[in-house]
Amino acid sequence: MVEGKVGQVDSPVDLYQRPNTAYVADFIGDGNFFDGVVVPEGIMHKSLGLLPGNRYGKDISGDAHLLIRPEDMRLADSGEHSIPAVVQDVQFFGGASTLVLSIVGRTAPILVSQPGATSAHRGAVVNLTWSAQKAIILPNDPRRSAL
Repeated sequence: MVEGKVGQVDSPVDLYQRPNTAYVADFIGDGNFFDGVVVPEGIMHKSLGLLPGNRYGKDISGDAHLLIRPEDMRLADSGEHSIPAVVQDVQFFGGASTLVLSIVGRTAPILVSQPGATSAHRGAVVNLTWSAQKAIILPNDPRRSAL
């Protein structure tokens, strides 16, 4: 429900993987949100530059949000479309690890989920990347502010 109206009717998988709005995406599971302006390859973030993403055929322009789920982000070698980050915490849950990261120009933490254990440790500098196919561009929603 969004202000008394149904936000999206869909299967649980599609609600999670292909939400129609930032509000629905935020309501269903964890997500890393970035704000920017839509460009052909994704969004242009004011301090991070081009962040690749996918509109999935939707007509979205102007200000928008980019959603990347924690399991769709990965640690990588530095290179094109990678963002340097600092590991703030590592949480091991047996079958998976969640890394809590910080990046310059952003106050909200970045969450990265990986299967199994990770060699990353608190204070380590890592590089983040993701597939543009897994990064969802969503229409701007003033209720969702993501630096």
